[in-house]
Amino acid sequence: MDSGLPDAAGPPRGLRERQKQERERRIVAAASALFAEQGYAATAMEQIAGRAGLAVGTVYNYFDSKPDLLLRVVMRGRERQMAAGAAIVRDPPPEPVEAICRLLLTQVEGATRHAKRLWRVILATATLEPDTFGREYRKTQAQIVEQIEALLSALRARGLLSPAADLHEAAQILFVVLSMTFQRFVADETATTRTAAAELRPKVRLIVEGLRSPALA
Repeated sequence: MDSGLPDAAGPPRGLRERQKQERERRIVAAASALFAEQGYAATAMEQIAGRAGLAVGTVYNYFDSKPDLLLRVVMRGRERQMAAGAAIVRDPPPEPVEAICRLLLTQVEGATRHAKRLWRVILATATLEPDTFGREYRKTQAQIVEQIEALLSALRARGLLSPAADLHEAAQILFVVLSMTFQRFVADETATTRTAAAELRPKVRLIVEGLRSPALA
């Protein structure tokens, strides 16, 4: 148990942990701002350290590379976003189109934690850094597909979708629809989550009609 008393190494462990968390928060905030302002390629770790008020060596103590730092920026707040989706999977609305749209929209709504200009940098960097940041970003995409497939399975268990439907393939198609909608959402500064919902709904309805088709039974 932490007694809260100083030890030979310096401040109490609880204080050291809070200081560590605060430094990491400052690094991530600085990186988020600089990536959005001037892009990923034009931002150096030295600039991030300067914005955070830290030595560049301290930044490297927390993040091995710039792609690692960008990934941390992306993942900030993602746990809440995925938890919101998991809640829908556990107790989906009774109408399949509504259930699927609501799940997909958790991704769009959760993305508002970052400015759209930062998302444009993130999407571009996933292509520019395929062996580092891009690989980790694709893992996140796979988690979204898995969550969509879990929702489709729940809807099929209720008898709302054909038992013969290929749910994995359908989940991948729905992810493509989500990706296209999301890219347009971040490209247009005037677009809102309501705009995204209006774009998603007819596409999701068309896919659901296929999943219900007697030809699949």
